[in-house]
Amino acid sequence: MTKSELTSRGPVNEGATRHCAFTPFGGVNERIDRHEPNKRLTVNIYETFKLPISDAIADFNISPHDGGTELVLHYSYTHNRMGRMVKGSTEKQMRKGIDGMVSGLQRESESIATSE
Repeated sequence: MTKSELTSRGPVNEGATRHCAFTPFGGVNERIDRHEPNKRLTVNIYETFKLPISDAIADFNISPHDGGTELVLHYSYTHNRMGRMVKGSTEKQMRKGIDGMVSGLQRESESIATSE
């Protein structure tokens, strides 16, 4: 992700929206559909630009585990025309992007934990 900005006002909570850019690969508009602080976050990607998917849902669940935190992510997406043409590489790119996002979340959470 090269840029992320809120597109709604108020606190980041259910209903909050943002735009994420993946320059030069396009971007998404997303909305938080469910927010349970320190437990669960469900994000609805409702609009995409220059990507092989038309929409997606990502459901993040976190819980204490062996002295740390466990993250379980369930996601689904719908291929658009471009995605149906390059189906195999779409899954590979989605997994790569999700792996990168999860690694970033881990680095950030560990950084916050060590600064407390």
